Amino acid sequence: MENLYETLKQTSARNTEKRIHKEKDDYKKSIEELKSSIQEMKKTVLENNIEKMKAASENGYNHCELYTYEISDKLNDTHKINFLFRGPMYDNGNGKGVNFFQNKGIKSLLEEITDDLSPFRVGLRFNRLKRTNTVVIYW
Repeated sequence: MENLYETLKQTSARNTEKRIHKEKDDYKKSIEELKSSIQEMKKTVLENNIEKMKAASENGYNHCELYTYEISDKLNDTHKINFLFRGPMYDNGNGKGVNFFQNKGIKSLLEEITDDLSPFRVGLRFNRLKRTNTVVIYW
C-alpha cells in the first residue's frame, strides 16, 4: 500500500501541467458553448420582432411581447433559457446574476437583446401562475 501511495503521488506531480492545460481548455470550451447558446437563443427571440411590434402599435399598444418561455425550459438540453437571460441564481465563485457573465467577459442574453434594440427598452415579465417569463419590448 505504501508503494502504491508513493507511485500515485509521483504520477500526479508529473502530470500537474497536463491537468492545468486540460482545465484551461475546458474553461475556454465552456465559454465558447455559452456564447454560441446565447447567439442561438438571441436569433430565436428576435425572430419576426418587427412584424410583432408593428402589429402591436397598430392596435394602440406601446409594448410588445417578443418571446415567452417557462422557467424550466432548456436550449438543446445544455443551458436553461432563464440562465442565459439572467445568469445563475447563486454564486459559485464566479458571481451571480449578470455579474457572472461580466466576470467571464461576455454579455448576457438580456444585455445582447437590449443592445440590438437600442432605443427601445427591453425587460422580462414573470407570470406567477403559469411560471413563465416573457420578453417584452417597450417604446
